[in-house]
Amino acid sequence: MNVIKSYGLVCLFLIASAFGDENKNAIPAHLSSFLNKYCIACHGPKKQKADFRVDSLKFIKNASQAEEWQLVLDNLHLQDMPPEDEPQPSLKERTSATDWIEEELKRARKALKGHTGEVVLRRLNRFEYQNTIKDLFDIQQDYTTAFPEDAKEDGFDNNGAALMLSAKQIEAYLYAAEKIIDVSISLTDKPKFQQKSVSLHAMNKVRWFKTEQGLKAKKRNFKKLTPKDKKKFFEAEAKFKKNPYWQYVFPAVKDGKLAFPTPNDPDGTEYALHKKNFFFLNPTSNDIFKVKEAGWYKFTIDGYAKHTKGESIRVKVGYGALRLKAVVPKIAGYAFLEEDKPQKHSFEVFLQPGEFFRIEEVSNGVRKISDDDLNGYVGPFSVIRSLSFEGPRYNNWPRKGHQTIFGNIDPNQLDRTKVESILSSIAPKLFRRSISKNKIAKYMSLYDTFAKQEKSLDALKSTLQTMMVSPDFLYHYEGKDKVDDYALASRLSYFLWRSTPDNQLLNLASSNKLSQPKILDQQVKRLLKDSRSKRFIKDFVGQWLQINKIGEMRPSRELYPEYDEQLEQAMIEETYGFITEVFEKNLSIDNFIDSDWTILNERLAKLYRIKGIKGLQFRKVKLDKANTVRGGLLTQASVLNVTSNGTTTSPVIRGVWMLDHFLGTPSPPPPPDVPPIEPDIRGATTIKEQLAKHREIETCSACHKKIDPYGVALENFDVIGGWRNRYRALKPGKKKKQVLSSGKQVEAFDAIPGVGKYKDFKEFRSIIMDNKQLVHHNIAHKLATFALGRSLDFSDRDHLHHVVKNSLKKGNGFRTMITELVLNPIFTKP
Repeated sequence: MNVIKSYGLVCLFLIASAFGDENKNAIPAHLSSFLNKYCIACHGPKKQKADFRVDSLKFIKNASQAEEWQLVLDNLHLQDMPPEDEPQPSLKERTSATDWIEEELKRARKALKGHTGEVVLRRLNRFEYQNTIKDLFDIQQDYTTAFPEDAKEDGFDNNGAALMLSAKQIEAYLYAAEKIIDVSISLTDKPKFQQKSVSLHAMNKVRWFKTEQGLKAKKRNFKKLTPKDKKKFFEAEAKFKKNPYWQYVFPAVKDGKLAFPTPNDPDGTEYALHKKNFFFLNPTSNDIFKVKEAGWYKFTIDGYAKHTKGESIRVKVGYGALRLKAVVPKIAGYAFLEEDKPQKHSFEVFLQPGEFFRIEEVSNGVRKISDDDLNGYVGPFSVIRSLSFEGPRYNNWPRKGHQTIFGNIDPNQLDRTKVESILSSIAPKLFRRSISKNKIAKYMSLYDTFAKQEKSLDALKSTLQTMMVSPDFLYHYEGKDKVDDYALASRLSYFLWRSTPDNQLLNLASSNKLSQPKILDQQVKRLLKDSRSKRFIKDFVGQWLQINKIGEMRPSRELYPEYDEQLEQAMIEETYGFITEVFEKNLSIDNFIDSDWTILNERLAKLYRIKGIKGLQFRKVKLDKANTVRGGLLTQASVLNVTSNGTTTSPVIRGVWMLDHFLGTPSPPPPPDVPPIEPDIRGATTIKEQLAKHREIETCSACHKKIDPYGVALENFDVIGGWRNRYRALKPGKKKKQVLSSGKQVEAFDAIPGVGKYKDFKEFRSIIMDNKQLVHHNIAHKLATFALGRSLDFSDRDHLHHVVKNSLKKGNGFRTMITELVLNPIFTKP
């Protein structure tokens, strides 16, 4: 390995694992000579850099000491010890030292056996809880919004060491359980399925009629109106006199042009969505009928685009309780309307009573026009032929949640025997394992207590609520000494589905077959093919690459006026689409470093200066590597955006991200009281000039020499992922406004200590590809940390090495690595 490890002085770890006098074992003479020659001067009796010494050493007795020795070994392999400005050992000296440390670590692994850290109880995090409720009860509403945010450890929010439990959280669990049980139980007949369709012309008439009737009512009760309401009445009345069809909010389309709508428009007249002074842009499903029952509903737009010069128009569809103030619409999806090509675009989501669909916006060149410009306007607009709404739809009735609880038992005819049958049936599903008769008896005793004060059904609800706040439901049960087949079923399903195991996994666990390698291999393949594995992609990738943070710090509007929500969504879509392609096709992990393809739409292609991509739909695009630097994750706008601040880029932030998230060689935290580098948005200095001054600070120099080169390599990419040769800057303009200007030349060249120089990004990426084993091992490490919900230690390293080795033998595919991880003993360690 040649890529430098970003830890501080490596010798400092030797002192922490010192050999004691009580140990009969002694340091080999060659290692003592090595330490005396290359380490003792800075970490001995006379001088202790970073407060560490190497003049008393111990054989490994615990995991902590082993971790320190492992870091020493890593840094010796990576030639980070001794520092490059100090005398360097020969290859023979270095090999002799590392061979001894490797043997000592092997001895320690055998002596300590297995995962040597403390076994920590791991609670379901918010995402796991939400998915578990969906899969058990088919409840789509998110009841985790009142839960406290899950803390992170080692980059992931499912690490048991960080998942605490507070009194406030118990209250939230109790409330959620009560609502979930109430919503699951169906005591009424199946709601009637309805289908309705409406044209914008009909919507015009309805809105006009409502407005007219409202004005007549106000006129009849004029004396009772407040002065403010009287003023509004006169204003509205004046508008009606001026335009009798005021509140006809959707313009007509006549001869391919926009025109004022009237009640007398002939049959077959089409209508448009357009931004205009009084035209209402947001038709809703509420205009068709009201949602009174929770269930699945479908909203369909039948339309096309006009005068777009071959481009499509994007229509965003939102849903939710949108009448409430401060409610941010959830996004059902986007319809891409093609020019002169009528098509139907459907969106299906689960709606609660009172919720509805709404067309949120129309983008792509559609602009506001004045009343005078409406007639004859031939610019781009979208034509809506009809809007349809249907639902509620249920795959089964009573719904799945009701069946999960009752099976075929009538909830109106409960007795103690039936309740016991219900609890015996649902307990293994809630607790994800077989349940003893004694435990069922305890819950029956609790039911008896509730039944003294409540009706049978209410007593059952209270008992179920208690079960859903018990540790058996809220925590992963994995055992201290052994992961049994039930724990393996949960570990597998929460890894790849982020949810509870299904009946097939539990049945295999009950017969102790799941742990058989052949059966486990079959189940991994089955889970990976299931649509629920998309949850794994979204959750793992979002946290690993940190792209779930996009939007938290949006770029400065002054410096990046082209940045908007559409570009932001495109950034995210590219990365998820890219990794999904690698995942589904089992492509090589090397694609993460560099690839000759990516996933693009027109908006992102324009940012990347890639020609020939039309339309807002995403598709796989072959890259001309001779004319673009794009390819791999490091050139994707999402990664480049999330490793920037809202104003400018920082090689320090990007360098730390590279070392931690991509190479797996994390840098130490900065010393206290060291001022950060402030971006210069005036363009007077380059970031490289500022870094040079920062390195003059003694406490910063050692780390920045290792961190900065990995970030400097990305300097040609700006805050939003576009390519630049000069920095953007702001300078004073007219009326004291800041205007864009060109700053200093970008300097994206540097030298990586122990590796060599690079002159540009392409050379840098080649260096990473030459050291791709770091990326392979890092991905295996991240996957294992995520899968096991714990931090890894030195005893896991051999297992990860075999995961990577076996994956490489089988083509180095992403799915292959996931499968090798599950089949490796590390997956069944406590």
